Amino acid sequence: YNHEVAGIVVGGVQIDTDRASQSLITGAALSAMLDDKYVCTWKAPTGAVQLSAAQLIGVATAVRTHVQACFDRECELLGAVADNSYVDAMLAEGWPA
Repeated sequence: YNHEVAGIVVGGVQIDTDRASQSLITGAALSAMLDDKYVCTWKAPTGAVQLSAAQLIGVATAVRTHVQACFDRECELLGAVADNSYVDAMLAEGWPA
């Protein structure tokens, strides 16, 4: 969970990836998909930025990829716990950057 919500940088913009931000990004991406001329002001941790429809879709895709990579890593670790191959050092490895 800590890795999931740590945030990512997309196109030089810091993007929050907490659960509320994921939802807001999904909504903005839907608007972008419905209107390719859509532009919004996004509240990034470093300040407000203007994002075009294409940029919003890119942000949404990057966030979704990040979150899925975190879920996949968690499943790998749970598998290691289940088959008794888990060692503590594994917890610090394999997470998306």
